[in-house]
Amino acid sequence: MDPDYRNFNSGTTAPLKGTDEVVLFCPICSDGCSPGGDHHICCLPCGHMYGLSCIKKWLERSSKCPYCLTKSRVKDIRLLYTTQVVAIDGALQKKVKSLEAKCEKQGFELFKKEAEWKKKEDDFCKRNSQLKFTFMLSNLIVMCVLIFT
Repeated sequence: MDPDYRNFNSGTTAPLKGTDEVVLFCPICSDGCSPGGDHHICCLPCGHMYGLSCIKKWLERSSKCPYCLTKSRVKDIRLLYTTQVVAIDGALQKKVKSLEAKCEKQGFELFKKEAEWKKKEDDFCKRNSQLKFTFMLSNLIVMCVLIFT
């Protein structure tokens, strides 16, 4: 059975936050590729990039590039060597997601606190205006009493 070729994204890359390094995600399994090992980043003669273990299995079943359908064989696989690819660790990804969620929650809490402070500031300004008006009215009454007595 041939795999479904529709909606296939070849070699998605994403910048790693805080660095110039790029992570390559294997379009077959959606996991990060590594610069060595079973999921070593590799390409076919057509130039499309995959994780080594995934593309080997793919070619054993279909003998075609999953993206462009160019005929390819396992022996055509070319390993790529680069310092710009970073392996993504599942536990590390979970930790990053957890920290991002924590930051988002703290950002929301900060937003709520800022809204509370803004309301208090508005209430203070309103009360200050009322006190100024009361003070001016009191002075006016005192002046009227002094003038008319």
